[in-house]
Amino acid sequence: MARSYAVTDTPTLTETPMLALLQRLTGLGDPAREAAADLLGVVSREALSPERFARLGFADTFDGRFEALAVTSILALRRLRAEGPRAERLSEAFTTRLFRALDDALRDLGTGDTTIARKIRKMGEAFYGRARAYEAALNAADAQALAVALARNIADDEDTARWQVLADWMVAAEAALTAQTVEAMVAGEGWPA
Repeated sequence: MARSYAVTDTPTLTETPMLALLQRLTGLGDPAREAAADLLGVVSREALSPERFARLGFADTFDGRFEALAVTSILALRRLRAEGPRAERLSEAFTTRLFRALDDALRDLGTGDTTIARKIRKMGEAFYGRARAYEAALNAADAQALAVALARNIADDEDTARWQVLADWMVAAEAALTAQTVEAMVAGEGWPA
């Protein structure tokens, strides 16, 4: 069950400097960081749902999981951005949490410390490149244009028919999330099947 979160919540600082420092370092008591953790859980569950994962055409590989997580995270970040400045802290906390989770996943797979930064940088470039590539199509709710962008970015091919189901789902998910409050999205509501 997700915690209650209001987009405008600000962290409460404790009276003593040492406790305040610990609170800043750990994020304890920071509603945006706590909500970001909840949102990452929701996004991961939605992205990696076995039936949706297979139906939407993702490969069962690390790269396929990255693509599923990227697509779902992009939708969540677009919803947060639509909320404007009041959701900025949550958006930043979510992005930080997402890339820390990717870093942890690479480390779990045995990626060494000497190459981890380079791999995370490449993943960041891929993530933000995809966000830019999908932007115009999502803004226009144009599933066909989105399928072209998905085919180019995920599979580096021109088989848009293969990615049309994912494009249709993304457009439906964007519409469903737009109709929900940020708090509902953080709680896991509004994601289409």
